[in-house]
Amino acid sequence: MKLDENGLLGIAFIVIIVVAFSILGMTGAKTILAFFAFFALPFFLILNAFSLSTEEKLFFALFIGIAWFSLIVFVINRIVPSFSISTLITLAVLVLLGAGMNHPRGKTYIRKLESLLKV
Repeated sequence: MKLDENGLLGIAFIVIIVVAFSILGMTGAKTILAFFAFFALPFFLILNAFSLSTEEKLFFALFIGIAWFSLIVFVINRIVPSFSISTLITLAVLVLLGAGMNHPRGKTYIRKLESLLKV
């Protein structure tokens, strides 16, 4: 069964939030929401510009997000000595990058890049 069919991805996300809420309370639900908002969502938007299946985008977004989001926040924190401001700057830049890559003009550049990289 594909995640694209019948909103299965949304249903799975709601089930994860409900289970986290039932086991850990409101703190657990907020933690899961923040994890997906900060780590997975920006990179899912970026990977959405490429021709990958939804499962691949979600899997790569989770693991790339854990590594790269933390690294980018660390680097920006060296310039702006406030962790919360660095986190917000990183989130804004990555979401704007993802939105820009999904823009029609951005998609033409992505298609050209994909055609150059094909062997």
